[in-house]
Amino acid sequence: MANKTLRRLELRLPVNHPVWLYPPGQRAARIREWIDLALRLEERLARIEEKLDALAAGGITAPAPAPVESEKQKSKPRIDPAIFLKL
Repeated sequence: MANKTLRRLELRLPVNHPVWLYPPGQRAARIREWIDLALRLEERLARIEEKLDALAAGGITAPAPAPVESEKQKSKPRIDPAIFLKL
């Protein structure tokens, strides 16, 4: 007798889908895990978007990214003209 609390889903995937790397007895469990994970991620992203919208509505924006110094600039010694002229 079939379990009345579970429903069956037929799903077609391309032959190169990662699920085919698992042995036949583990594939359904993996797909269930991936679907559950995707749903949790979707909910979490929706909450993040709501928070970002609330921040933007309150006038708070993301800070501008800091300028990135090149490796050449980082290793280049800096000379303070005021100190140099006192020598």
